[in-house]
Amino acid sequence: MSRANIPNAVSTERVLSASPRKVFAAFEQPDQLAQWWGPKDFTNTFEQFDFNPGGRWVFVMHGPNGANYPNESVFREIQPDAKIVIQVRSSLGPAAAELGRYPEEMERRR
Repeated sequence: MSRANIPNAVSTERVLSASPRKVFAAFEQPDQLAQWWGPKDFTNTFEQFDFNPGGRWVFVMHGPNGANYPNESVFREIQPDAKIVIQVRSSLGPAAAELGRYPEEMERRR
């Protein structure tokens, strides 16, 4: 997925002090993912988590103010230890998230 070809794209990046394997493992295991996914002080209830291309991820994020935020996504692409592409289904319109390693981009920025 090329971020340059997405109108109104928002991009963010984070460099983690963990191996790609550890990051991928923290995502592919729903009990671990539920502990860190989302904003600070939010909790998650996963209703469905099929971590395969085409698999659905249905969950509710619970805000610290007691509000619930239903979410539904589809895993579009999974490359172990390298990339996860998620298509978010939202009443606000389509969205996508791409999580991955981009060493060539990081080298160009140095």
